[in-house]
Amino acid sequence: MAQQQLQKYKLVPPKNLVRFHKDSVELGYPDFYPPKLGQDEDQMTEENVKKGFIDSPFVQNEHFSAHDMIFDELKNHNTLKNLGEFMTGVMKRKNETNTFQGSAQFMGPTIVWVTTDERDKWLRDLAGNVPLKVLARSVPKGVEGKDLLESVTLYRVPLARATWFTKIVGINKILQNRGNPEYTKEWTTIFNQFIRDQSLNYDSDKWRYSILLAKWQFDEQLLDQRLLRYTLEHLEQADHWQTPIWLWLVQQFLSEFQRSRTLMRLLIEIIIKKLQDIHQHPHIISKLEIVIKMLKNMLHTLFITTPDMFVFPVCWNTYKDLLRRVLVEDVSKTDPPNLKHQRERYYEMVRSRNEIFDDKKINPIGMRNARDALHSRMISILDKITHHIDYLNITTEYFRMNSKFQMMERELSTHIYTLCRWAITPFRGGDFRVYSVSTILEIWKNGVSDAEEKLERQTIIQSSLVEFLDMYPFGENGFNEQEESELIARLFGVLTRNGHFSHQRYLQRLIARGDVRPEKRDTERSLRHLRYVKWFAIYEPDLHNLNHNINQRWHILYGINSKDTTDKIAFDTFADIITKKLPHIFSPKEDMNAPMVDDPVSDFNYSINFDDTSLDFIQNATKFCQIRVIQDFLIPSVKRFVQNAPIDATNWMNPTQPGSSLLNARQLVTIIQVIELTKDYNSLLELIIWVLENSMERSLFPLIVDTIKRHEMIWEAMGKSDEVFDALMKKNDQLREKRAIDICIVKYLLSVINDPGNEKKSKLETDLQFSIKSLLSSAISRHRDRLGPDVDKLLNNTNGFKISNIDSRWFPSEAGYLNSILEACTDVIHQHSQKYTAWTDARKLLDVFGDLLKEVGDRATDGFDAVFSKKWLNSYTRADDVDSILRQDSTNRFLIFVMILVVRHLVKIETVLEHLVEKNLIRLSHTLSNNKQLDTNEVIECRNLAILLRILLIHKNISSEIPLTTMEIQGLRLICESFIHNNDFTIISSVFQKLAIIECSLEPENDLAIELRQLRMEFAQVYWFRQLCITNIDNVYDRFVKGTKKQNISKEVKKRMIEIVQLGLGNFTYDNDVMNGHSSSLCFTNLEKLFSAANLWNIQKSRIEFYMCMDQIMMLDGSSKGSLSNMELDGDLIMGGTGEDFSNLKSRVIEYFWEDLVLKGNNDCLIISHIIRGIREDVAAELMERGLIVLKKCGELINGIEEVFRGLLLSVGDNKKIEFSDALLTQVQKIIDENKDDTFVSCIMSRIKLFVLVANVVAARVTAAVISNSIEIANQKPEYNLIVKWVVTLINLLCSERIHQNGGGAEHFDLILDIVSFLLDEMGKIPRAVIVAELKVNRYHFNIPVIWSNRIKRVLPLNIPKETLGKIKHELDAWQLIEGIGENDDLNNSAIDLSWYDAKFYQKPSKRLKRSNEYEDYNFDFNKKYNEENGNLEP
Repeated sequence: MAQQQLQKYKLVPPKNLVRFHKDSVELGYPDFYPPKLGQDEDQMTEENVKKGFIDSPFVQNEHFSAHDMIFDELKNHNTLKNLGEFMTGVMKRKNETNTFQGSAQFMGPTIVWVTTDERDKWLRDLAGNVPLKVLARSVPKGVEGKDLLESVTLYRVPLARATWFTKIVGINKILQNRGNPEYTKEWTTIFNQFIRDQSLNYDSDKWRYSILLAKWQFDEQLLDQRLLRYTLEHLEQADHWQTPIWLWLVQQFLSEFQRSRTLMRLLIEIIIKKLQDIHQHPHIISKLEIVIKMLKNMLHTLFITTPDMFVFPVCWNTYKDLLRRVLVEDVSKTDPPNLKHQRERYYEMVRSRNEIFDDKKINPIGMRNARDALHSRMISILDKITHHIDYLNITTEYFRMNSKFQMMERELSTHIYTLCRWAITPFRGGDFRVYSVSTILEIWKNGVSDAEEKLERQTIIQSSLVEFLDMYPFGENGFNEQEESELIARLFGVLTRNGHFSHQRYLQRLIARGDVRPEKRDTERSLRHLRYVKWFAIYEPDLHNLNHNINQRWHILYGINSKDTTDKIAFDTFADIITKKLPHIFSPKEDMNAPMVDDPVSDFNYSINFDDTSLDFIQNATKFCQIRVIQDFLIPSVKRFVQNAPIDATNWMNPTQPGSSLLNARQLVTIIQVIELTKDYNSLLELIIWVLENSMERSLFPLIVDTIKRHEMIWEAMGKSDEVFDALMKKNDQLREKRAIDICIVKYLLSVINDPGNEKKSKLETDLQFSIKSLLSSAISRHRDRLGPDVDKLLNNTNGFKISNIDSRWFPSEAGYLNSILEACTDVIHQHSQKYTAWTDARKLLDVFGDLLKEVGDRATDGFDAVFSKKWLNSYTRADDVDSILRQDSTNRFLIFVMILVVRHLVKIETVLEHLVEKNLIRLSHTLSNNKQLDTNEVIECRNLAILLRILLIHKNISSEIPLTTMEIQGLRLICESFIHNNDFTIISSVFQKLAIIECSLEPENDLAIELRQLRMEFAQVYWFRQLCITNIDNVYDRFVKGTKKQNISKEVKKRMIEIVQLGLGNFTYDNDVMNGHSSSLCFTNLEKLFSAANLWNIQKSRIEFYMCMDQIMMLDGSSKGSLSNMELDGDLIMGGTGEDFSNLKSRVIEYFWEDLVLKGNNDCLIISHIIRGIREDVAAELMERGLIVLKKCGELINGIEEVFRGLLLSVGDNKKIEFSDALLTQVQKIIDENKDDTFVSCIMSRIKLFVLVANVVAARVTAAVISNSIEIANQKPEYNLIVKWVVTLINLLCSERIHQNGGGAEHFDLILDIVSFLLDEMGKIPRAVIVAELKVNRYHFNIPVIWSNRIKRVLPLNIPKETLGKIKHELDAWQLIEGIGENDDLNNSAIDLSWYDAKFYQKPSKRLKRSNEYEDYNFDFNKKYNEENGNLEP
């Protein structure tokens, strides 16, 4: 065999190995490196032969860092741009290389007609493993639309094969219809109908298959975004039982929902509404536990993954309580340990981002540091305490702190300090506060079951209270030492009585600290605590301990060898004052077996009020003295004043049983007054309940009911409301058994019970009907017998009191009879005044009439109110009647008669003020306004009306003819104090406005003018009005001052109305004597005082003071239009002086406000914001004008200035807000153009924070413009152009690296993104479509940042091709489909490219792929952000 010739070696690559590039041989093959001719290692050089081949490195030192070589180049913008373009080019070429080149002429499978059996067999094969290329030969015709979906569901066809079948049918249908462009829409509609039918005929297996098929076909682009909207519609319409199945479908598409803010907004709102609906029907909660759990889990998922979507102010403000409960307070055992903490962080963040858009909300005061913010939050919680408050919820909210008790002590001391400060501050009204503090501490202390922890909490309370006494700024709070000491002593007296504060431990601590040592007694701390020891009351049930504590107190105050008798003298004096008013209680007659009947003459001095000296002594006595007198002297004496005589043959008919109280109404009202002066409401309640249990005296019951009504909030704060109710119910049951039901008790109990189905209420209604139908004749006869025979004859001569006219059960013509009896009383009073001149006789008659009319009025529907106003006044107070009762010699008697009708609750005080006082004052003021003088009769009328006002509102009668009794004064106080809790006291301000008009129309020296001025001053300082100014100062200002601006009245009248409010406020920040100076510079001094004195406690008072200051400045400015020297403002409260002082005063004050008060930074802007909030519109507009100048002038703004503008914007109209927005935009664009690196971000963000305040107004204006006009006309509206510019500017800022800082500027980015979202949300669908279309025109280019780009895309589809609305033809994008635009053929519904919206799709996988959940921790870990989206961005 011949030897085979050796063949030359040829370079051949391994089989089946693809080159790096199809057109480039030089690139070679992956992992294959064949030798090449002429390569370096084959060169036979001397060095290679001797030493072998050594490959030289690219750089000499391989360990050398290339950072310095390339860092400067990387900072160059062009270098980065070139690198980006290079990488983009690489990715594009890779994409082209990896694209399969198919046949240019592809023919899809055709469908053929087959029999039913063949069709069923084909479907079974489709569901099986028969290859698709076999099935493609005979695709059955007639299986399309809903039938196709039902068939694949029935046979459980694998999702990929079912989708292949759907595509085959769809392609053929498109070809038959010559390229139907709406097939996607049609198929989505068909699928929607199919899945809706599936939900109605629910089958779990079919439903699971259907939702998986929906997701698969959506990913394959057979279904469009309309399906997402349809799903939300079905979820919203579903009942509670169908909700879970639609939630499963939502879960499948959750990642798609999270791509759109619109869809997420709708989804969140639907879920919240369903939860709200369930919680509003508690009886179904237990049946829907699974539904509630699914809804909450879905909400949790949405909140954790996309918290941005919950920045939805309208929804948030509506459901914030529910959201807090679901997102924060509900804890699931299956939640990871840190998940709840994460939700809490997100919740606080989202809450603050939502509240930014609440233009009515002012941020908490004092936010300069965390301590002030905490105090502000605590004060706002305590200020919520009103009538019928749930103290358990208040306590829970107030003490919401760390879970570990050991971490709470320091913070607890702060909370307890604020509690005590709130209870004693003079800038809050109501004696209930000290009891509220005690109740809150009681609930918190007993909030744990462990006895040891309770003891520990008690120890913390004691030490915190002592710390409060050490730290409280005594003498620095604007009121005198006596008043401040009383407030602190009253608070600690209640705390001591309820076991929260130990007086003995307090004294021991003072001794241990050495505060009471002689050498330290002159120090500030020792003087402070010695004052407290002197004032504090001692409560000790054990007599031995009580005496020990009293002796210890005495030794601390006065020393061991001291002979000081101050306490004993005070005790004896106090007791002597009481004894003189109640002699029969302390020296009772031995034969007394019933409450004594007072003699109208000899006992009248006991019935009138204490003299001023006695009142001052009682009120100024130390709390130690007051409580000792009440507890050790008064209450025991009252309880000993009982019936002691045994029942025998002489007194067996006496209704008073042994042990029953012998108090009469006059004695009880005096005792109540004494206890109320000491504000010892525990003793008052003890007394009331004891009297109810031990007395059957009917005259006491109205007094007891009035006292209970007057202090309802105190009983509630004490937690004694149920005890009071039970005591009254027990007394009513006792009276029912004796057939002696009292109407006032029954009516009060009925007003307390709110449940209409309550069994007790039905019994009380029966009792009321019984008492109304009881005999009236006997009651009238009983009261007539008190008058004597002579006066009784007068009664018999009048029609109203003839026995034949009295129906014993009810009045057949109620109004007629009531008017007759009132006329009869009037005639008798007139005749009686001519025959009996002594005031004692007049009092006797009037008191009997009051009791008699009370018996009649209780049986009437509305008392005498309607008859008094419509008939009686018209008959007896006519202006043309010379014999008007206001002009009679007996007028004083009629005034007292009117007062008695009011005190007995027969006529409302508002009726008297409106129909008697105001009506006549209007007539008198009109007379004066017509340049006429009042005649003698009119002067008498006006003077008598002033006397009536003094009686009703000030509870004094300057005429000594008929003094008021203590009972009447107490009744009037109850009626007037009702105004404190009632916002409608317009009638009072109206009356005093008419008085001010009359006063200004008279000469200053006129006697009537002097009387009216004195009345006005005394009214402003009456206790109940000052309390009204504290608790309801805003409404007082609105009624007395702000209301006068809307009327055409003189400035002198306005000044007098301002005086009333100033005096009512008390402790005015600036002294009126100073304000009446002769230099306008005092105005600026007083403004500085006002703002520097403002703090967390007196913010409301400071605000009203500022209002009135600016009111007077505006009045002064209005007067300066003429010659300044001719201004008649000598008595002005702000200042007076020469013309030079007042030139341009208003502008100077406004400039001073901005330059000195705001921009210097000495005052907290948040405090200023609270003070100016709600100021009159013209002042706010002036301040705004100057504020815009300040913004133009200043680049960087001080922290918090946006809150100042927020306060001003609350008072100006929408037009001003639009102008403000336009000015801000101009400034933002100027800052962007100037492009100053050092201040760019701070200047920009300060203006954007200001724009937030008016964003809702701009959005609302654009919505109105677009909806009410065509798009072309809307485009010409300034509001439309303004919002387009704002949105474009904001989006450009979102894309600015200086704003987002590649993840470092989260706070700024969040705010701008929230504003854009808010604007689009508030505009509505059509305006939103117009704006978004405008954004996509060629002139706008947005360079979307990689970081957080997905968050931007949710709000705006900025990478969609350009679009122009307003033409005939349009192409819909995914965003428009989600928004629902074009559903009514107003726009063309064409097929869409889902890649515009970053929709994902798969290349026909052989099995179902699982999609990973997106998780956005956008504010905490920037390395996990949106990895999948980075490759989808356009270059």
